[in-house]
Amino acid sequence: KRIGELEGDKVTAMKTLETLQSGNETAQSKMIELSETISVRVQNAEKLMKQITDAEKEKKVVLYEVSLLSEEKEKLLATIDSMLSEQEHLQLHVTSLGEKVSS
Repeated sequence: KRIGELEGDKVTAMKTLETLQSGNETAQSKMIELSETISVRVQNAEKLMKQITDAEKEKKVVLYEVSLLSEEKEKLLATIDSMLSEQEHLQLHVTSLGEKVSS
């Protein structure tokens, strides 16, 4: 009778061991899946960080170019202003010459 109980305990222990091993394999499989998922997400995050860094650099370049264009615009406006003043001066001079010629 005792041997029968021990055999039953042995069978129960073997089934429990199989169940634990199966659970362990499942857990290891899940850990591998999670590790792969985390790895992919880390790679994606690194790509995004690089894109953000590149975009920030591009923004700085664009802002610098805008400031150069703004300076160029100011120079052109000053040149136009100067040309308009010169035109007025020449018109006055031509008008003055025209008055001298007619008198």
